[in-house]
Amino acid sequence: DITAIGKGTVGVGTFGYKTADGTVYAPDSVKLPAKLESIGNFAFSAVVDTKTSEVKHGVKEVEFPETLKTIGDTAFQNAPLTEVSLPDSVTSVGNGAFTNTEKATTHIEKVKLSKGMTAIPASMFTNQKIKNVEIPEGIKTIGSRAFAGNRVETLKISDTVEKIDDYAFWNNQMKELEIPGNVQTIGKTAFAKCTGLEELEIEEGVQTVEEAAFAECSSLNAMILPKSV
Repeated sequence: DITAIGKGTVGVGTFGYKTADGTVYAPDSVKLPAKLESIGNFAFSAVVDTKTSEVKHGVKEVEFPETLKTIGDTAFQNAPLTEVSLPDSVTSVGNGAFTNTEKATTHIEKVKLSKGMTAIPASMFTNQKIKNVEIPEGIKTIGSRAFAGNRVETLKISDTVEKIDDYAFWNNQMKELEIPGNVQTIGKTAFAKCTGLEELEIEEGVQTVEEAAFAECSSLNAMILPKSV
């Protein structure tokens, strides 16, 4: 039984093929092995046109087995997925695992995170169109640009999160935001350019709100700030 898929190369993946003239052929669909435990870096990295930045080939749908433990860096970079559901067996995801190109025409809109993870990596879902985000118990850090450039309307942060890193939710669409007191640090520009944000409550216990964390939140008209900052 196959338990691991090795690393590929950017824009080609593990199963793609690049001809002498630079043309790349890569699969548009995949059925993962039932006992798979790890997916390597760039394994399903999509083929992107270097001139137009448009995705030419990439996995459009994927179902992860309940045995999966790790997903490598940029493993599904630019892949034209619309939904990602990570089983709770997943404990580690690499940087940029599901990051997207700015000119993509297909985006991830729904996501379920694994309860086995302790950190959301940097740029995990950059430039997608996710609307609802629920951070599960167990997550301690949300990496830089993890959800930057999405369409997040509702965000629920669990009581285990300790740090929200720089640009983590830059340019999103929530109208109300509550940050629990277990979050010790809110990074630079973490929620900047959320122009629809109207109400913000930062609960007692938060210690540091870094530079421009809520810059360009032009609709913000009601704030509750803690004494602990």
